[in-house]
Amino acid sequence: MTKEELKRIKSLNSKKGRKEQRKFAVGGVRLLEEALKHKFLPNMLLYASATLSGRGQKLVTTFKKLKVTVNELSSTEIEAVSDTKSSQGILAVFDTPEQELTKLYKPIYRKLLLCDEITDPGNLGTLARSALAFEFDMLLVSRKSIELYNPKVVRSSAGALFRLPLANVSYEELEDFKNRKKARLIASKASGNKSMTELPKSSNNPIILAIGSESAGLSERVLKLSDAVISIAHSPKAESLNAAVAGSIIMKQMYDRDKNQKK
Repeated sequence: MTKEELKRIKSLNSKKGRKEQRKFAVGGVRLLEEALKHKFLPNMLLYASATLSGRGQKLVTTFKKLKVTVNELSSTEIEAVSDTKSSQGILAVFDTPEQELTKLYKPIYRKLLLCDEITDPGNLGTLARSALAFEFDMLLVSRKSIELYNPKVVRSSAGALFRLPLANVSYEELEDFKNRKKARLIASKASGNKSMTELPKSSNNPIILAIGSESAGLSERVLKLSDAVISIAHSPKAESLNAAVAGSIIMKQMYDRDKNQKK
């Protein structure tokens, strides 16, 4: 590969580079195994034989069979374009998927997670991971949240971003969607007027669970759109719960409730 091509790949470590090229890069064996598992294929795979494990070599062979463009680099080159100090000798470049709500939503989607103004990459990635684990159908992210394909978000999602439909939404789009689909929006707050057991039962109308940032909580726009506000009871010894932890607890409760209703 030319120096210019490598420079373009390295630029994917920045938000500006990802936006301009509409691509993002993912390194590491485990994440690329998850991408393969979910049939989320890259348009280019880079690897360095000297630092590649047996699992990594299997990935290279499989992606070659799937007609993915594969390029071998030196260990120095692949470390130079990677966003981490340990690239595991393998890196893939993906096209950024469609992120428009109206194009991605399907009538069969019943549970949607809204991440509102969440700026911590670990929290957003963990919430995506929990959403997949607890059978949410779609992830919505408000425009002031951290970028979905930030490398730290992708890593902390443990591959969930390769499986879940992901949409960036403005508050106007959210309100229009809620009205058109007669969706119910459930807001999570540090203090609320609904307990976990009073969550609305599943129906033909979508439920949107909204989780806000730890520092500021949900925006006023989302709170005004909410149909119910819930909170998680906990010991006064703790000031509050981590946003990803709180969201995961609520999603698990909804998951258990839905499973019990089907029995």
